[in-house]
Amino acid sequence: MSAEFYHISLDLRSEVDEVALAKRLDLALDWIQYMPTCWIVRTTSDAGKWYSRLKPLLGKRGHLFICRLDISQRQGWLPKSVWEWIQQYDRADSRRSTPAAVLDASQVFPRTTHE
Repeated sequence: MSAEFYHISLDLRSEVDEVALAKRLDLALDWIQYMPTCWIVRTTSDAGKWYSRLKPLLGKRGHLFICRLDISQRQGWLPKSVWEWIQQYDRADSRRSTPAAVLDASQVFPRTTHE
């Protein structure tokens, strides 16, 4: 099975065990956090598998959203390191232009890359 990208958003409404969250995200081939409660994962697992991995972390009032992500259709305002992370997996289209708005790397959330 080939790797795909998924967007994961968690609204925890309470404290989350960050170590447990990181362990679950580490099950992906690679991942990046681009906002405080948003991640992109590169994975061979489907949305249902990710739901079963992350649901136990939510507590009674948290929310979870997972969807497959097409990185070839993108535009936005994100830190440069996030664009670079995305582009490393989308080198096939070398004609793609650099996003108009790129933030300084010091403004990015901590970046974690796993294999």
